[in-house]
Order: sequence, then structure tokens, then C-alpha cells
Amino acid sequence: MRDKGNSVIVVEHDDEFIRHCDHLIDIGPAAGIFGGEVLLNIPSSSLKKIDEETIKKSRTLSFLHGTEQIGSLNIQGKVRVK
Repeated sequence: MRDKGNSVIVVEHDDEFIRHCDHLIDIGPAAGIFGGEVLLNIPSSSLKKIDEETIKKSRTLSFLHGTEQIGSLNIQGKVRVK
């Protein structure tokens, strides 16, 4: 679709998907009524050039830059950090 001149907008949280997009718009800083602010609006090629203050404002950027980690469930249902 994009290659035919269309815009494709996807809401996604997968880090590999985010790293391979053409443009990134991060809305936050949290979900629901605690969000709604545009935190970031850049080409994804600029992800490595973001300053620390901007990273701290965005949970998405914190995960992408490795300052936060997503926990996973083990067989007993307890959360463990990767």
C-alpha cells in the first residue's frame, strides 16, 4: 500500500516493528486519560540520536533504548524481568 503512495498508520508496540517503520509518532506519556500528548514525531532513522531527557519522558523510548525492560510470565504465572 505504501509503495503505491498511500499512508499506512499502525499502532504497534513490537520493538522490531518500530525500528523498521518509516516514521515514529509516540503518544503518551501513559495510557488513557494520562496520555494524549505527542512526545515524539520523527523519522525512525533518528531514533539513535534522541537525547536522554526525551527518552525519560517516553516509556516506548525507554524500552527501545534499554533503560526499561518488559517482564515475562513464567509457568507459575509470576512476572520475571528479562
